[in-house]
Amino acid sequence: EKLPRFYAALVRSLEALPGVQAVGLSQVRPMRGGGYWDDAATVNGEKRASVGIHHATPGFLPALGVALQQGRWVTEDEVARQAGVAVISENLAKDLELPAPLGARIRLDNRVFDVIGVARQARYAV
Repeated sequence: EKLPRFYAALVRSLEALPGVQAVGLSQVRPMRGGGYWDDAATVNGEKRASVGIHHATPGFLPALGVALQQGRWVTEDEVARQAGVAVISENLAKDLELPAPLGARIRLDNRVFDVIGVARQARYAV
């Protein structure tokens, strides 16, 4: 119960530090393999792709320097509500053959997510 308040206070404290441009948290650290791996699929299951998945705060990708190509980032409210929204990579959009990815619905972890953003492909693990 106290943990979400702790993390919110931590993010605010870090954002207030001089020179800090972005702060983000993720359930899995990014530098060792990129989240956990699972299959993403179109809702109808016709296309599938193996992807690194991060459940993260809105500042996570900006803190890593990942650029947003289309759409928008996830909001704090969406994270708090565990809303079914996702920002996907440009490569995942191609792998799933989503010609217009914004608004597309994909399946991850046996849940359906609405794509709200497409981020530039990033590599942060070797």
